[in-house]
Amino acid sequence: MKYKKILFLQLAFCLFFNVHATARDSLKIAVTTSFVDSGLADSLAKYYYDRYKKRLFFISAGTSKTLKLGEKKEVSLVIAHNQQLEEDFIKNGYSSKRVPFMYNFFVMAGPDDDPAGISGLPLKDALLKIKQTGNKYISRGDRSGTHLKEMELFKRYNIIADKSWVLESGTGMGQTLLIAYQKRAYTFADEATFDKFKDKLKMRIVVRDESLKNIYSLLVVSGFEKETAQVVEFFSGSQFREFLKKEARFFYPIN
Repeated sequence: MKYKKILFLQLAFCLFFNVHATARDSLKIAVTTSFVDSGLADSLAKYYYDRYKKRLFFISAGTSKTLKLGEKKEVSLVIAHNQQLEEDFIKNGYSSKRVPFMYNFFVMAGPDDDPAGISGLPLKDALLKIKQTGNKYISRGDRSGTHLKEMELFKRYNIIADKSWVLESGTGMGQTLLIAYQKRAYTFADEATFDKFKDKLKMRIVVRDESLKNIYSLLVVSGFEKETAQVVEFFSGSQFREFLKKEARFFYPIN
């Protein structure tokens, strides 16, 4: 009986130690689907672990959902790409710090043969012509940063995005590109994810607009300032810039 009690205490101690060691040696970060689908998350996790021996665990969702994870304190950091939602997150007390750290560009992708004939057109004209020519457009439809940018553009251009030509995927960026390919439709994507998926698709970028900068920000969830300090410093510094230069395509540092 005494032996069993000692064994139980040893087991309890080991479990306690391992749980707390894991917590110290790892960090959960909610990120956008493009962060994962582009391949950036895998490369970054390896790069960071090799240097700091700390594991970064990325939970992928659209921006609205990543912020919900932060609200519930299920993650220590959130990476998002919609400035209004990020500022609301801080205003509502869920975060103590916002750090814009990286950007890429949104592009319009479509079938290789461009059935709507929109290649090189201004974005507003391209969207109108997709509708007028009876072609389809695939929207994320998930209140992700990409979807919110789409809605902002449709509103700015006074374009009605009805079901006659706009279909919602309700999925992440990579899956949305695959659906667009299968349906010979057009879609709005970040260039890094399109580049990662382009060999699986008979699609090409048909519209580029340098004004469509897609800025990613790091948000420290309130109460996790101490344990995230090293990661925030990394994202803000020269090592992250060096990582993007060597390991990432179509992502650029803010500073």
